[in-house]
Amino acid sequence: MKKASLGIVGARGYVGRELVDLVGRHEGLALELSTSQRDGASPEAVASAKLDAYVLALPNGKSGAYVEAIDRARPDAVIVDLSADHRFDDAWVYGQPERVRDRIRGARRIANPGCYATAMQLALGDSLAIALLEAKGFTAHDFKIFHPGGSLGAQLKLVGDIMHKGEKLPLVSEYESMSAALVIMTQKSFGCLGVVNGEGKLVGIVTDGDLRRHMGEHLLRAKTGDIMTRKPKTVTPDTLASAALELINTARITALFVVEDERPVGIVHVHDLLRIGVA
Repeated sequence: MKKASLGIVGARGYVGRELVDLVGRHEGLALELSTSQRDGASPEAVASAKLDAYVLALPNGKSGAYVEAIDRARPDAVIVDLSADHRFDDAWVYGQPERVRDRIRGARRIANPGCYATAMQLALGDSLAIALLEAKGFTAHDFKIFHPGGSLGAQLKLVGDIMHKGEKLPLVSEYESMSAALVIMTQKSFGCLGVVNGEGKLVGIVTDGDLRRHMGEHLLRAKTGDIMTRKPKTVTPDTLASAALELINTARITALFVVEDERPVGIVHVHDLLRIGVA
C-alpha cells in the first residue's frame, strides 16, 4: 500500500511532538516534512514540498500564510489546521471525527476543534446518549443484542452464553471416594470438582489447593465431603461475563460454577472469559 506523504508545521510544540509520534506509528502515512517557526521555513518552502497532506500545529493567527502558499502550490492537498483561524470559515469542515466523520471524509480543508470545545462536546454527547438510553429503557442486554462484537459486546455477554454444561460438568457426590473423584477431575480438565448432595444441590468444591492441603496417605480413601471447601463462589446464568471475571480475579480462583436454585447447571473458566475478549 502506497503511503500518503504528510508534513507537520509546528512540530516542536507539545501537540506537534504528539503528532510526529502518531504519524510514525500510522501504516498509511509517511512523514516527509517536520518543521517549526524556529526552523525559519517559509510558507513557500513548506508548500514547495508538494505533499499529499499538511497539519498546521501553529498558534492562532499564524496559519494563514501557510494555507495561502499551499493553495497556490498544491491546491488538492489536504490541510488540517489545529488553530482557531478557520473554525468559522464556511469553506472549511469543522468538527470532531466522532461527530462529523462523514463530512470530514474526503474534505480538503479541515479545521480542528480546540481542547475546550472537544472536552465539552464529548462530555455533552455522552450525557445526552445516557439520558436517551435511560428514557428509552435501553439496557445492557439490548446493547449485547445489537452490538455483539468488540470488547463491549464481549463484556455484556452472559455467563449462560459461554458456560460449559451437561456431561462436561465436573460433578461428584459428597460421598464419592477421592480415588474415583480424582479420575473425574482429571478427565474434565477444569482443575476442580463440584460436590453435590442427595438433592443435587452444590454444597462444595474440590480444587487443586484442597488436594495440596490434604495431601497424605489417607487422601485417596477420604470422601469428597471431607476434603471439599464449603460454600464455593457461584454465579447465575444471567450474570454478565465481565462480572464473572471480576469475581474470579477478586477471589483469586480460576473457575466458577453456574447455579440455578442452588443446583449446578454449568461452569465457566477464566480462559473462557479471556477467549471471548473480556478483560
